[in-house]
Amino acid sequence: MLSIIYSIYNRRKIFKRGLESILRQSFAPKNLEILIVDDNSTEPIEEAISPIRSKIKVRHIIYDHTKSPIYKELNRKGGDDWYHTQAISANIGISKAEGEVIGLIQPEMILSPHSLQTGYEMAKDGKAAFGEVWLGAQQFNQFLDDNEWQKYSYDQLYEIARKFGTEYPYNHMPDQGFYEMYWYTMFFSTKTARDINGVDLRYQTGVYAEDDQFKMRMRMAGCPDTWAGRPNLTGEVGDRIVGIHQSHSHESHRRQQRESLFWNEGANRNRALFRDFCANPYTVANEKTDPWNNSLIISEVCYEINQQAKTRD
Repeated sequence: MLSIIYSIYNRRKIFKRGLESILRQSFAPKNLEILIVDDNSTEPIEEAISPIRSKIKVRHIIYDHTKSPIYKELNRKGGDDWYHTQAISANIGISKAEGEVIGLIQPEMILSPHSLQTGYEMAKDGKAAFGEVWLGAQQFNQFLDDNEWQKYSYDQLYEIARKFGTEYPYNHMPDQGFYEMYWYTMFFSTKTARDINGVDLRYQTGVYAEDDQFKMRMRMAGCPDTWAGRPNLTGEVGDRIVGIHQSHSHESHRRQQRESLFWNEGANRNRALFRDFCANPYTVANEKTDPWNNSLIISEVCYEINQQAKTRD
């Protein structure tokens, strides 16, 4: 089985399109579960889930990041300056996944049709597979709003997204020449992720380095990272892992203010943690705390295929 983990906070409109792209996958739905790890969204996320929940097993897990000891430590002055909870939500998903392979995917992602199958097969072979990502601009979101996007082939959608350009520059692997971000599409062994105690929970105040640190610890544990996008960024998508990331750069919530002082302070903190890690690398994280954050969970509802929802204790 393949377990897909989505870390979500609001954005139900673009999340709905990302989930609908799962229905276009070549991977058999009966061998798939989707874990929606929801940081107590204020929007009705159930509206995004409803089109797929009778066709694929879905588990909607709601948690509260404000109960985290690390949150309390980093927010001693009060207020709610917490905006990035990937480490918490990823670990909750890793702890609850029933599949032998996990796909950690951004909720804004519209995936190419063979992405899940390719990621699953590569991860079963002991690799951590990551894919090619295009960060779409707002004009592409508008195109999806104005058109019946499901009628377009994935290659057509990808070229339309490229025509509108990208929302901000990115290149996380200049040595390989690929435009890539691990956290956006990454498939790996569930057992290995649990053996290393998941994502390091100290990386909580920025969007830099936690994925690289996790990737390096996975590699040290015998799960090497492997490129699964196209050899270059042209030509048909084929059986490669490729995603179009829908823009959300217009959001006004301070969680998304990449130019703010708070954002940059958090990013610098993460970079410092990563430098320390590179100087003194280790495999197992979170040794002095609960790595899985299950005490933060408020509720969990499971939608089995063609069955009524079941609330789990």
